Amino acid sequence: MSFDKYFTEAEERQLFNAVKRVKGHLAERDYCWMRIARLTGIRLMPLSKLTVGDALQAISSDYLKIGEFNKNKKEQSIFMVKEVKVCLKKLINIQRQLVKETDVSEFDRPLILSRHHTALTKRNYQRRFEMWIEIAGLERGTIHWLRHTFAKRIIKRNENTPEALLATQKLLGHANINTTTIYTSPDKETIKEMMINAS
Repeated sequence: MSFDKYFTEAEERQLFNAVKRVKGHLAERDYCWMRIARLTGIRLMPLSKLTVGDALQAISSDYLKIGEFNKNKKEQSIFMVKEVKVCLKKLINIQRQLVKETDVSEFDRPLILSRHHTALTKRNYQRRFEMWIEIAGLERGTIHWLRHTFAKRIIKRNENTPEALLATQKLLGHANINTTTIYTSPDKETIKEMMINAS
């Protein structure tokens, strides 16, 4: 069974380089939340509901805790690699620059803000991502592909071992291992290489 709803390493570089080339708060904000999604496999809903307090706790503890807005309200602790912590710090700084005065305590403020200083809606995220896909010159891709890309990389870089599959199941919060096995299917690059070798 073929599975192609993820970014190849070349496509991933193309996407993130396109975002990085653009200056300004909005591009930096988008780059950061996109990197967080790619490096943690977090779903869009819990990502969009993160607060400054969530980010501060994650930076101090090395784990991002999600639950209420996760699928099936499943409690999950996601380990923060160094780049994710850097991105969280940048998002906090952007948030502080955009919002000078508010009735809401900083701890409870949305981490990722729109240009109107409110939390980005799910549709806002999707539109921004569609824009970056187009700017990068990619044919297709969705935010959820970042989650799929995260899973594919873990399994591929750990040589499709049973341990990698189980780790990926845990990291993605899948209840059933069968849901995770789709990421063990040959990737686009491998299929292309095999076809070239067979010609």
